[in-house]
Amino acid sequence: MEEDKSRLERIKYLLVGKGLVHCVILWLLVVILALLINGLTDLLPKEFVNASYGETRSELFAVPLWKGILLYCALTPLLEETIFRIGLFGMGRDLLVKAGVKRWKAVTVFLLISALVFALYHGNLVQGNYAFWMGLVLGLGFEATGALLSNIPAHQLANLVIYLLAYAPGLYKTLTAPAFLVFYAVLGIGGCAYFIHMEGKVCKNG
Repeated sequence: MEEDKSRLERIKYLLVGKGLVHCVILWLLVVILALLINGLTDLLPKEFVNASYGETRSELFAVPLWKGILLYCALTPLLEETIFRIGLFGMGRDLLVKAGVKRWKAVTVFLLISALVFALYHGNLVQGNYAFWMGLVLGLGFEATGALLSNIPAHQLANLVIYLLAYAPGLYKTLTAPAFLVFYAVLGIGGCAYFIHMEGKVCKNG
């Protein structure tokens, strides 16, 4: 009975880590940052954005809506988080820690490495820039919460929001207006500071 209880506790920790509230905060933070980064990208010259991302964007929306949601908002984030956060970041961090490197140094090194590889994987400057910053935040959230349920749904939700807003350009334009971008920036800084504080506690205890 005690062994079963212990196993259930381990499964629960893997899913929600330090609590579902922290996971929900991460989900909201990642959506906010997705809107912020996309809004800032729209301020770049259209010629640059189209040259870098135009062909990829056309491919993303060449499929039916339901198929796009399944592929780009459900399956792709699941695969990417498994490879880049759980795999590259998590395993790389653990290897350095086992080799005697202080946890905060191991976390910093593999946050940067996993975010950079994630950016390069996307293959163009527009998506690469988006992926780098999102990769940092998703990795930080994964480390701070210790939960599988934190970064995977966060990534899925962010992709879903941005993907659906492409079908509602008026609403997208409203949500990425300059005043909103400033608001997102303030919330984003606060959210990142919150998870950096949490991550610091993890490194100190680890």
